[in-house]
Amino acid sequence: MFSIKKKLVYLLVVCVFLTAVILGGIGLFKVTSVINRNSKSALTLVGSAEKQRLNVIISNLEQSVNYLEDITVGHITDLNSLIEDESYRNKITKELEYLSYSLVSNTNFALSCYLRYNPKLFPSTEGFFWMKSLASQTFMHEPCTDILEYNPNDVEHVGWYYIPVNRHAPTWLVPYYNKNVGINMVSYVVPIYIKNTLIGVVGMDIDFSYIMREINEINPYRTGYAYLSDQKESLIYHKDYKFGSIMKKAKDSLEETFIMSNGWHLVVGVPKKEISNEKRQILPFMIIATLIVGLIFIVISVYNVSQVINPLLELNSAIKEIAAGNMDINISFKSNDEIGMLAENFRKAIRTLPTFMYTDALTGIKNSAAYKRSVSDYEAKISSGIMNTFGVIVFDVNNLKTTNDRYGHESGNKLICKASSFICHSFKSSPVFRIGGDEFVAVLQNSDYANRDELIKAFDSSMSNEKIEVPGAELTLSIARGLAVFDASVDKAYADVFKRADDAMYENKNKMKEVLK
Repeated sequence: MFSIKKKLVYLLVVCVFLTAVILGGIGLFKVTSVINRNSKSALTLVGSAEKQRLNVIISNLEQSVNYLEDITVGHITDLNSLIEDESYRNKITKELEYLSYSLVSNTNFALSCYLRYNPKLFPSTEGFFWMKSLASQTFMHEPCTDILEYNPNDVEHVGWYYIPVNRHAPTWLVPYYNKNVGINMVSYVVPIYIKNTLIGVVGMDIDFSYIMREINEINPYRTGYAYLSDQKESLIYHKDYKFGSIMKKAKDSLEETFIMSNGWHLVVGVPKKEISNEKRQILPFMIIATLIVGLIFIVISVYNVSQVINPLLELNSAIKEIAAGNMDINISFKSNDEIGMLAENFRKAIRTLPTFMYTDALTGIKNSAAYKRSVSDYEAKISSGIMNTFGVIVFDVNNLKTTNDRYGHESGNKLICKASSFICHSFKSSPVFRIGGDEFVAVLQNSDYANRDELIKAFDSSMSNEKIEVPGAELTLSIARGLAVFDASVDKAYADVFKRADDAMYENKNKMKEVLK
């Protein structure tokens, strides 16, 4: 017969053992859930950052080609003369050739730039073609391909012309390997129409090898991977598979897909086997500890589970803060395991996100994204009655297009930077935003608001003293401005104040034009 002591010991042993098993099972389940949830968040964070970085390259090229298309249309003032008058056409082509050289020289990773006329209306070799010399790293004038020498279905030789023309829309062509220069390239081409008449196409090629390297370096985990595909899941680039292969979503991997600005799909993934490593590391320890001593097993299990969960919860809390718009967070956890790697990658991403998202790359002041974020904050404060003493000044830098066309885009950038510096210096106590190419906004606060009339007068009177040195000339800074002050009796939202300031700016701009006349 067992004594009560033995029964209690047996009961306690059984209870402790069952408690350890239950708590261990619950802990294992929780750890698995947190790991899976945060692994997906990590893929999303890394993929979003890489998508933004690649979109910058894509957007820069699209902006350059679209701008070349705009100035081409703007230069052609007489369509009939362009078709019938060779001297007029040659003059227009030379002007565009000169402007395109400056444009392609200032486009990151650009390898070539071209304008080709419609061979149905013009001689089939007319236009221009700039190609970057790998030896001198400068753009050289190259002869134009005779479009009519090839069948329109010959994608290798004239697909760059007929594909966007047949689509009647700007087109990203599939990447290809240029055997002549030994470089992987990708092209963006825009057809040119004037009065529904196809004039030709403009386009640029960029070095696709840089994008390939960026894709190869995306690695949120030890066995993680990334690749590019089109909307039909046909591969554009994968380091292990051939171009054009069909990539279905892997069942044994966790993948996140990000649609880029040009329609490409960036896929970032990691095998589920690696994500499960954390669970497999904990399970044997829990079983062994349970068999040795139940009570110690519970204590050690809770301790070890907390060591895994705490950093993941810290990361999860940080992700929630970022989702709420708070970038001022700190990840304190450090270790040499996979979670430590995840925390370090997360810290790196956090350090780059605010600057990338909210700072204008050219001037260093707050950009349009920061402006939109601040406007949302202003609207909330206005609605709650907290913010009722402020003013808005809308600025528009005059002569930017003329400066770009006449002296080049580097001179135009100098003009923008000078205007930004002058505005910030004039309104030192107020936030200043660059919201467009030549547009700025200052939200007057504190002493700037109280002294707004004096500051505006000083701004107008001292502007003529601001000079910009450009090749062969000295330009005088000219900025149109419009001020509006919040009036609670008429303004229901920030947008009302901005509208009046914008109208005042255009009125000021017209007065400046009248003075020049």
